[in-house]
Amino acid sequence: MPQYILHRVNWRNIKSSTKRVAFQSYSDKRHDANRNYGGIFCLSPTDATKVMDGKEIEESFFPPGFVSLVSSKFAYLLSTPTNVCVLSSDIGYGEQYDNGILCKVPLRGLKIYSRGLVSTTAPRLSVDIYFRKGGIRNQTGTPDISASIGFHQIGEDGQSAKQGYSLPVVPGTDHSYKLSLLGGGGIIPGDWVVEFSDMVIGNRWDIEYIHLNLLGRDCGEDGLVNSHHDRKFIWSGDEFMREEAWGNHGACTSANDMTKVECASQSDGKSCM
Repeated sequence: MPQYILHRVNWRNIKSSTKRVAFQSYSDKRHDANRNYGGIFCLSPTDATKVMDGKEIEESFFPPGFVSLVSSKFAYLLSTPTNVCVLSSDIGYGEQYDNGILCKVPLRGLKIYSRGLVSTTAPRLSVDIYFRKGGIRNQTGTPDISASIGFHQIGEDGQSAKQGYSLPVVPGTDHSYKLSLLGGGGIIPGDWVVEFSDMVIGNRWDIEYIHLNLLGRDCGEDGLVNSHHDRKFIWSGDEFMREEAWGNHGACTSANDMTKVECASQSDGKSCM
């Protein structure tokens, strides 16, 4: 699930009814696990803060008051407290936003890279969300929101090593997420690689945080994970992920966080990775 950050983007349509986005929801393969349902579209942290503070950004990609958009597949977002996420079709914007979900809060990608699964037997991912402060130690009783996320892979079974689970989450520390597999004891294997948000967010703006409980994994005190967690699983060669990365890198491992790069201090003014 890619995430697209729109910073100081002017969106001009000749007609207000023109479709602005289309989410993939079809498959031409023999299974449905290769549907990715598009990505996450969100205003940059500075632009999003302006909107959430009640200001309006002229020629924004979003309707007034909204800062993010995802496919309607992720319907659990509609249960977020205070109605911060709504179906675009319910407020008269269905045609423009492909009946997706518009939110008044930022969204970020949470990804789990798996291996060895096939579309016919891969379990679904169980997601429980608790809207209470204190991190994962307060994940007691009935969760405020529960959902399940399907397995995703590129191409046919065995055609590619790119597979796993991805979902949009709301960054912040006033709530927490609990993830487990449906079936097989629920344990998320220790060698799977976990990724939250993106380092570019922290380098250019501020590091983001989330409370995360992965069944069978240790995500640190109160499950606090930040967007600058280890990214050394990323490989620029001809391999999707090297063997050394599995279980040793990513979030919820013993690997050290990445060093924050201050964009303004770079000689070229552009090196924010």
